[in-house]
Amino acid sequence: MLIDVETSRSITAEDISCAPRADERVARRFRAGEVDILFEKAPRSLAGQDLMYIQYALVAMYRGEYKYAVTVEKTDLRSLASSLGISVKELQNDYGTKGFYVEPKVFLYGDGEREEFGPLQEEEKDEYILPFLMDILLDSIDSGEDPVEV
Repeated sequence: MLIDVETSRSITAEDISCAPRADERVARRFRAGEVDILFEKAPRSLAGQDLMYIQYALVAMYRGEYKYAVTVEKTDLRSLASSLGISVKELQNDYGTKGFYVEPKVFLYGDGEREEFGPLQEEEKDEYILPFLMDILLDSIDSGEDPVEV
């Protein structure tokens, strides 16, 4: 997904309610040109009703507007079971897991759309996730600027 941060629509709950909230549970802040980048850990979604657990999010803000996000998400089997009215055990059998979460996937949010990037291929640690997500974000917003921590 490529977006133009200057002309793309802002991310709102009306368009993409499952996108992470901007400026929530921020662990680190960066700046690349005119884009503020927020590294978030376990933010809630814009809607607040989460079938997906957002483990990490990298959010791009342009002139105070929420323009783009890249996330690492896991399906929360407890929430899914509750919404479907079936047992967690049944979903665990269906997904082949004994835990409450399905394997993590990467998602992209921008210009009113949500796109699955694919399964996470990195170790689930900040020092690996942050550069991985940062590369995706900078490529998606077509930024030639190096991010600087602020």
